[in-house]
Amino acid sequence: MSEASIKLGGIAATDPPEEREERRQAARRLWNEARTLHRQLDRLQHVVFMEGPSEMGTAAQAATGALVPYFGAIIDWLHAVDNETETPQHRAEQDRTHSEAYGKLLEFLYAAADTTLPDIQDW
Repeated sequence: MSEASIKLGGIAATDPPEEREERRQAARRLWNEARTLHRQLDRLQHVVFMEGPSEMGTAAQAATGALVPYFGAIIDWLHAVDNETETPQHRAEQDRTHSEAYGKLLEFLYAAADTTLPDIQDW
């Protein structure tokens, strides 16, 4: 998703039409690839949730759920580029949802580390 947003962020109204089109198509291709990977991630998240521990499952669900608004922000931005109606708010919304999704990913990683790594004090 980050690669798609980089492509979208590189599109300027003053760019030649063929350059805008090339970046728009690259961003859409990257978004579609990310959507496919998200389906795979969703299945893996269910495995984590079922096999536990529960702290990891809960954090995995939150991380996966945080991707939904991020995907939405990117596709909204893509549609705006398609219609030549993009605004700075599209980037701002993408930045905000990316930050939230990344924060949830970090929470999952911390939960995974806390529940799967041996406690150093036990050594």
